Amino acid sequence: EDGIIMRDPVSGEPSGTLRDGAMMIVQDVIPETTMEHRMERVKAAIDLAHSHGITSLIEPGLDYELLEPIVRMADKGALQLRTKVSLSPIAWHPGVFDDGVFEFLEEREQWQREGLDVDSVKIYMDGVIESGTGALLEPYINEEFGLGPRFYSQQELDHYFTAFEKMDLQIHVHAVGDAGIRMALNGFEAARRENGETGLRHHIVHLQLMSDADAPRFGELGVSATFQPLWAWPDPSVLELDVPILGRERAWSMYSIGTVHRTGGRIVGGSDFFVTDL
Repeated sequence: EDGIIMRDPVSGEPSGTLRDGAMMIVQDVIPETTMEHRMERVKAAIDLAHSHGITSLIEPGLDYELLEPIVRMADKGALQLRTKVSLSPIAWHPGVFDDGVFEFLEEREQWQREGLDVDSVKIYMDGVIESGTGALLEPYINEEFGLGPRFYSQQELDHYFTAFEKMDLQIHVHAVGDAGIRMALNGFEAARRENGETGLRHHIVHLQLMSDADAPRFGELGVSATFQPLWAWPDPSVLELDVPILGRERAWSMYSIGTVHRTGGRIVGGSDFFVTDL
């Protein structure tokens, strides 16, 4: 569900690559690591951040299992990094949650610690463009992908965004395709109509392919535009992966940081480590 098992186009045999939700086939059978090892990895991540002069960060999409070693480090006084966690009951898996998310989020106070802020929630609009799972307004060149999936209806999004604001949560949105970005902005607009101005610092992350018509809405709605600027460089991955499925014109319009800035939006930079270098 919400994923693809890549197969040989001739034989139909699995190629060994699992995309998005299909990754859970493997994730569900990976042996568990010890808590000691998991805490060692958190310490290694803190040391790496410090080596780059980074003293605070956002850790996106954690459920209780992934959050537990971080909380234990905080209880030991060893979390030497100001950390904002965007909670998600589906953890790193880019899939769709249901209204059970509210029960999970209502328990968040138990994880709050000095230097550890858990008043944020992560929601995925779509997958990634390179695998044809980004949600687009116009179809991919590869007809197999069509417009890409929509993880939620607009009505569902409006419901979640409005309710999350009422819980005083910062909303952290993964959106790469122009349709997913537009749906997210529509969700923030619906929440504004219902809740008024809350002062919450919501943000949409990645913003790979955006309609120019949506760029001014970041400033109008007070939603931060969180880009990974390194990805804007037309490296071989762009030429080999994006151009063939988007076409050159759309690929060369990706990561429109300047457009958002010029239309009054707040720009935020992130690395998306460990997808790319910290």
